[in-house]
Amino acid sequence: MTIRHEQLEAGKFFTSSFLALTGYPPMPWQARLFGTHFVSGSLPEAVSIPTGLGKTAVMAVWLIGFAWQMRNQAAPSLPRRLVYVVDRRAVVDQSTIFAEKLREALATPAANELRTALGFTEDQKLAISTLRGQFVDNREWLENPSRPAIIVGTVDMIGSRLLFEGYGVSRRMRPYHAGLLGADSLVMLDEAHLVPPFEALLATIASGPHVYGAHTKEDRKRIPEFKVLPLSATNRNSGADVFALEAQDYDDPADEGAKRTRKRLDAVKRLRIETAGTRNLPQAIAERAWEVSGEGVNDVRCLIYCDRRDDAQRAFDDLLDRLIRRAKTEMRKAKGESKEQHEVRVSVAVQERIELFVGARRVCERQQAQKRLEALGFLADSKSNLGSATYLVATSAGEVGVDLDADHLVCDLVAWERMVQRFGRVNRRGRVSADILIVAPPPEAPKTKLPDKLQIAALSDPSKPVKPKKPGKKATTEEYGAYSQAISRFNREEADYKEALKLFKDKQKRQQKAEDNYQEALAKYREDWAPTILYKERISLLERLNGDASPRALLNLLANTVADTGFAHAIQACSTAVPLRPALSRPL
Repeated sequence: MTIRHEQLEAGKFFTSSFLALTGYPPMPWQARLFGTHFVSGSLPEAVSIPTGLGKTAVMAVWLIGFAWQMRNQAAPSLPRRLVYVVDRRAVVDQSTIFAEKLREALATPAANELRTALGFTEDQKLAISTLRGQFVDNREWLENPSRPAIIVGTVDMIGSRLLFEGYGVSRRMRPYHAGLLGADSLVMLDEAHLVPPFEALLATIASGPHVYGAHTKEDRKRIPEFKVLPLSATNRNSGADVFALEAQDYDDPADEGAKRTRKRLDAVKRLRIETAGTRNLPQAIAERAWEVSGEGVNDVRCLIYCDRRDDAQRAFDDLLDRLIRRAKTEMRKAKGESKEQHEVRVSVAVQERIELFVGARRVCERQQAQKRLEALGFLADSKSNLGSATYLVATSAGEVGVDLDADHLVCDLVAWERMVQRFGRVNRRGRVSADILIVAPPPEAPKTKLPDKLQIAALSDPSKPVKPKKPGKKATTEEYGAYSQAISRFNREEADYKEALKLFKDKQKRQQKAEDNYQEALAKYREDWAPTILYKERISLLERLNGDASPRALLNLLANTVADTGFAHAIQACSTAVPLRPALSRPL
């Protein structure tokens, strides 16, 4: 079989298998990722794809790639275990749901070829386990280490096991968990930009098997590889081997996958930034959400983001009050209905149209939240049947990890990578014309003034006099006289030197004190003005979008970072700082 023929066969196998697993044909970027990397097992440094273009489906790409290698290679180079790590899941884990759908689809007749390639019998199923707090590990991934498996877990649950700890794992089982997760496993880190320390930890483990793995080279050859693949819409890694969207992934006018990609890339998202001062930010956000939704009349889904939980609660209360007042004018009292009964009926009707979505939820609350979001139409591909405006007020808990979709967005100003995530939660499918309004009043300007630049005169050390040498025993009277005069001069010069040295040290101390005071004042100035400077930088960066927050506009903006290092530094300055982390050592 020639290389060209093998590529064609692999492409056909991928297309048919992907359709059987997901119910829809693959997007061109997914097919390119499979053909370029997963067929050979040579994975990129990271996958950076805009929100809404199916990053989670990389699970299916791995499964099909492993099946292809099982059928065509004696020893697959792709790991047989996929570890999908998620940092935040405020509702029931949608990654687990997607994995379970893959398992269900794998059992259908349409996926017979894929099942055969994987070596599954009729009664065998794809092992799927969820490792996260408040979920019980079903241990399917431990039953048969030779069987392909998908493990979905949080950073702490997966990370602790890799480091031979493990929450809820007995001491005897910790080496087993560490071994199975640390060998023959591909860790996909979803939204990797949220946890750069954990991403660095995984990269260190993957790149240093000679340091952290088996001691001998022969033993290391016997152990299947541990691989890492970060996934993110706002990837911090700018390396040459980052897999990203290319023109060939959406240019073909006849390809259905390219059409879907273009539609989502060009989704209309009109961006407006309101920088007028306001004393009450939550109230201003609620007012703009009320206006963009036609004062609650239009049949739209309005998403509101607040950075602080208190602000989210106050914005929620404000909108709830507006809805109640409107409902009271529209829902008149029924005959024989008391005032209390009427208010209860109004309250129930209004609460069906608004939800507050924050973190720190228990399992049952996450399940209820999922049902509420679906009823309100805020989950992707769901739709509200209320016929009027619905509202979702959220904190950062709704920025990632939840497949939200809204018609309009009103929010405050946060770090750049979080703004990109927020933009991706509106008009994901490109079906409407969305408005995005950022309410960003400037911080109060501090009164601290820039200290005058310190002018320090250069100081020179006083010269120390040299004591004259005493003449020998055979010296003449003249020589002794000259020596006596020299000693007298030396004593005077030494006294002058000591006085000059004292003055020099005093000036040195005064200059050092002035320097310390200047640096302290300068540090205070920078500290006080830091919020204002950061605010201006973030506003300036958003203004570069020229009112267009579509995925294509974001891609075009980020493309400038390759040639313009100054712009790359500007994006870095507007992003959340990468936290410090300890270096990984073998004892650790």
